[in-house]
Amino acid sequence: MIKTVKGLLDFDEHGNLPYACYEVSLNEFESKFSEGQSDMRKYIMEMYKIQLNKIKDCGYELNHWIYGSYVSNNEPDDIDTLTEFDGNKCDKDNCRDDIQNMIDNAPYYKDYCCHSFCIFYYPKENEIDHDLYLEVKNKYFEDIMSFDRLGNQRGFVRLNCISGGENE
Repeated sequence: MIKTVKGLLDFDEHGNLPYACYEVSLNEFESKFSEGQSDMRKYIMEMYKIQLNKIKDCGYELNHWIYGSYVSNNEPDDIDTLTEFDGNKCDKDNCRDDIQNMIDNAPYYKDYCCHSFCIFYYPKENEIDHDLYLEVKNKYFEDIMSFDRLGNQRGFVRLNCISGGENE
């Protein structure tokens, strides 16, 4: 299980955040990764905030993580995100496909420099969907989000500006 750290640490020798999940506010995140940085980082941040507002406007989000080159000291060309949505609530309101399409098929990458993915949280009582949720979430956390392209372990960020909380 990855440890959660409040606030951000300095980068390691590979230019990554040390391996952990860093819980920060949007202001802390913007201050560390955009303010006083390159024009590209600032542009990506502005586009990212548009995307984040669209995600928050849907009202089903629980958690939101950011990983990849944007949360390193390397010059990024995009921002990689994973958003966790309330699967039961989405199913009840028959909007899961709409949310999946909003994330998967929207032109976020081309228009907003945002490379976005989503998962749907289901509680343990919903055993089959919960097991699938854990399998997909663990794949992201253990394989995709936790290593850079050279295989170096890295940390990632969880924004605490989203309405939900950490699920297991």
